[in-house]
Amino acid sequence: MEVTASQKSLQMSPRKVRLVIDIIRGKKAMESLAMLKFMDKAAAKPIAKTLKSAMHNATHNHNLKAEDLYVSAIAANCAPMSKRMQPRSHGQADRIHKRATHLMITVSDKKL
Repeated sequence: MEVTASQKSLQMSPRKVRLVIDIIRGKKAMESLAMLKFMDKAAAKPIAKTLKSAMHNATHNHNLKAEDLYVSAIAANCAPMSKRMQPRSHGQADRIHKRATHLMITVSDKKL
């Protein structure tokens, strides 16, 4: 059985989030939480929060054991970005792209 949790419009670049999710993909969910707890990346905290949500969905809604869960699929997709202007010299302006991420985590009781 596969159970999913998602977080929309996370104010972090998808490229930076993918650095973290590539490490935990395919591992046990409890092991992944332990790794995220000691990881020195800003993306680790919201990923851990979403992973906990997926694990709680599996245990409460589908009566699965948290110890048996694996991170079967995890994705960090681009969300719509906010565009801002940065004033520059001589009346010019540069565009600043504030990137956001849609995070999707799927846990399963079967190892892939």
